[in-house]
Amino acid sequence: MSSRRITLEKGGQDPGVDAKEASISPEIDALIATNLLYWKLEEQLCQSDVSPALSKHERHVLLRLEQPRRMGVLASEMQVLPSTLTMLATSLESAGLVRKERDPLDKRAHLLRLTEKGATVRVETMARAACVFAEVTGLDADEIAIFATLARKYKAHILLDGIPKGLTL
Repeated sequence: MSSRRITLEKGGQDPGVDAKEASISPEIDALIATNLLYWKLEEQLCQSDVSPALSKHERHVLLRLEQPRRMGVLASEMQVLPSTLTMLATSLESAGLVRKERDPLDKRAHLLRLTEKGATVRVETMARAACVFAEVTGLDADEIAIFATLARKYKAHILLDGIPKGLTL
């Protein structure tokens, strides 16, 4: 990964941007940059040398398990079929990272809970993701704090109208 750092004046353009890109509105530029950031982060995290090796979806399950969660809710949040989440849970359970339990509020449903090993892997994965974010964006700690503040602001604004269709938090 390049350690090249780009410095822009407020509202300025990247010196490497051609005239066509410079004519894009800030909103469209932000959309393109957000999409690029998502895909670059996924690419780098998939290449991470983390043990145990996890698929993208397995990693996403672990990151969502701060507390025990119903498998049906997780499937909905991740926009995968319940059978896909069952397969992911089985794989994570085989690796000793999660365990399935009956939901005490609804015996028909299952909860996923992190094991001690799973909690450790989750913390390590989150730390790695933070490092990858800093590497990929080239932002320093102060800029990341500003980015996070702006992200929380637009997240809250989006959620004022309710959770987007097909997504649960």
